[in-house]
Amino acid sequence: MTSINTNNAAMAALQTLRGINQGLQKTQDHVSSGFRIGKASDNA
Repeated sequence: MTSINTNNAAMAALQTLRGINQGLQKTQDHVSSGFRIGKASDNA
């Protein structure tokens, strides 16, 4: 009999990391394009 288990904690962590990566990519795109910093928190 074949059993498939799902690691829910790992899946949640992967989803979180993907979201962080998307935000990082957006920030890197802005920096590399010379996008202006609008407020102090943008520079953090």
